[in-house]
Amino acid sequence: MIDSMVALGMTNCKAMRVMINSMARQAMIIYLVKVVMIFSTVAMAMII
Repeated sequence: MIDSMVALGMTNCKAMRVMINSMARQAMIIYLVKVVMIFSTVAMAMII
């Protein structure tokens, strides 16, 4: 599956760029969610 995605990216540079952008966006969202979760956990611990 990954090999076919790489092959697709090699043949179509635009698709590759779009894929990388979407992956970066997903990573950013996951990172923000993690930060918020950690922050809320720390805040709850401080309140308790």
